[in-house]
Amino acid sequence: MPELSYQDIHRLSIEGVLKLMETSNGGLSSDDAQRRLAHYGPNVLVEPGHYSLIRGFLHQFTHFLAILLWVAAALAFTAEFMKPDEGMATLGWAILGVIVINAIFAFFQEYKAERAVHALHRLLPARAWVLRSNQPHDVSRSEIVPGDVLLIEEGEQIPADARLIEATDMRVDVSSLTGESRPKRRTAEPVADGHLLDIPNLVFAGTPVLSGRGR
Repeated sequence: MPELSYQDIHRLSIEGVLKLMETSNGGLSSDDAQRRLAHYGPNVLVEPGHYSLIRGFLHQFTHFLAILLWVAAALAFTAEFMKPDEGMATLGWAILGVIVINAIFAFFQEYKAERAVHALHRLLPARAWVLRSNQPHDVSRSEIVPGDVLLIEEGEQIPADARLIEATDMRVDVSSLTGESRPKRRTAEPVADGHLLDIPNLVFAGTPVLSGRGR
């Protein structure tokens, strides 16, 4: 089984995608799906535990880079004490300012990422339709494996990140990922390059299908 990556899969033809994923238009066999499930493990997003705001904020002052900056500030103030009026105190205060600003920025980024993970958990569907041996099967989302052919219909939430091999009048809402409310058209055609979230033959877990259908 090849190493899976979005890096090249959007550039491939449909035949190339099927070859890369070692699957077919009719999907995997049940036996092959079970083997892949045993190899890759269940398709689950591990939900983080309760996020402590105080602990998260304090961590920004105690990681390795922050400690180096604390040491640099201490050395600057020590130098000022040993040789006053050489401007080292100004440097020390500047370093402390960098520590505080960096801590605030990093804390809010980490907090937003934590909230995004929790939100994604709420968006993911519990079950999905896949093709197995050319027959539709209703499976738990955790049983989806690399190489499965997902059956995606209007009004459904996409159960896993995927590369489309078929799309009919398909539009999706990726506002939860990009903040942009305008629906995005999706197609199965290969594309050369682009921003990951804007590549039209890729769909992402938790985003709703507004119209059309795809595989």
